[in-house]
Amino acid sequence: MLIRLLDRYIFFELLPPFLTSLTGLCFIIFTKEMLRLVDLVVSRGISLAGLGSIVLHLLPSFLVLTLPIACLIASISAFNRLSFDNEVTAIRAAGVSFWRINLPVAVFSGMVFLLTVYLSQWGQPWAKVSLKTLALSVIEDELTLAVDSGVFNEPIPGLMVYVPHSENGSGQKGVFISDQRNPDQPL
Repeated sequence: MLIRLLDRYIFFELLPPFLTSLTGLCFIIFTKEMLRLVDLVVSRGISLAGLGSIVLHLLPSFLVLTLPIACLIASISAFNRLSFDNEVTAIRAAGVSFWRINLPVAVFSGMVFLLTVYLSQWGQPWAKVSLKTLALSVIEDELTLAVDSGVFNEPIPGLMVYVPHSENGSGQKGVFISDQRNPDQPL
């Protein structure tokens, strides 16, 4: 089926407000997580690549919420602009029915719906599992990097770790751990 000029025009009227509102809504929801992520970078020393990977794994859960809202905002904005410029009146005067004008919006909304269903059914669970494995690998990397041999290390406030030098690589003897995080039960 050949896409009519009117369909393309309305479709491209929907795209800028959709992308703008999607970006804004994702940023608003992302600000809640931003404090935790900044803490990971500043205090835990996670690399920017690790941070970017975490953000990409959080994105499906944001998009499930923001895609439908952005689609609604785009539809209202596009038809508001078309109405303000009297383009809807001109299109109706040319004999195009109201339902025909709304066909591109229905197709666009259907595509957003299918993307949202895909993200909620498959994208979000995959991202959640992948985020857990990513977090574990980041924590493992942080712990192995945070403990230097031959030096008293404090990877977590209140936890002191000393690992002596090992020359044969067959394990560690004489590891000292002091846990003062709970004053009632020191270790």
